[in-house]
Amino acid sequence: MQHPSQKFVQLQFVMLGVAFLFGIMFLIKTSFVFFLLFVFYSLALSLIFEGLAHYSRHEMLPFAQQVIRALLIVVFATILYF
Repeated sequence: MQHPSQKFVQLQFVMLGVAFLFGIMFLIKTSFVFFLLFVFYSLALSLIFEGLAHYSRHEMLPFAQQVIRALLIVVFATILYF
């Protein structure tokens, strides 16, 4: 029987893989700066999924920390891109 937070942990690793792929694509073609923005957005999603895993285990402080980190990444990446 899987723990309810297992799906969030799996999604976290998927988003880390997506961030890695977008990072590789950015390194190959550096003129496409939006790949770097997608890297930051997928890292933020990874942090949110990790936070949701904590939330499903009723660990509120780590959940809040991860969500705040993700929001900061999204805000600063968006500001720096635009």
